[in-house]
Formats: sequence, structure tokens, C-alpha cells
Amino acid sequence: DENIILLLADEIPANPRNPFKNTISTTARRGATLFDESTQIDYRGDDVTVDNIRKVLLGKGGDDEGKRRVLQTDKNSNVLIYWTGHGGDKFFKFQDV
Repeated sequence: DENIILLLADEIPANPRNPFKNTISTTARRGATLFDESTQIDYRGDDVTVDNIRKVLLGKGGDDEGKRRVLQTDKNSNVLIYWTGHGGDKFFKFQDV
């Protein structure tokens, strides 16, 4: 979708404990697929860094300045950020920190 920028650490599809390689399903019995080869991922794996997330949110272009998708918003825009992972009080942990 042209209005979604997906940053995915990509560790679930490649995890050795995932019985269905390169997919994410809703159940262990292979329910609805949440991720497959048709999923458009804008930033994946090692590209999901603190610096790139900051650039995406500020509209600055990611690693390849001007070549990566970033938020293109103004003061009238509504933005939803769905963030999931590990963390605790006053911190959020992801792969490069």
C-alpha cells in the first residue's frame, strides 16, 4: 500500500524455530499468512536502525538519501505508528541497540 512504510527486523521468518520458513502465520497450524514473498518491505534486517527510523519519521530519506520511502506529511497529516517488540519502563530495545 502506498500509505504504509514497513520496517521489519525480519527475524521471525528466518528464525530456525519457525517451521514454515520465510513466512509468518497466525497459528502453528499455518493459519492466515501475515508475511510472504509478496509483502512489500521498505526497510528490513540491518536497515532497521535507530538512525533510519529517525530519518523515516522526519522525512529525510533513509540510508540511500532520497531513494528510500519516508513519511511525507505536513501539519494536517494523521500518522499511526504501530511499534512492537521488547522493552521496559522508559526504553524500547531493538536489534542495533
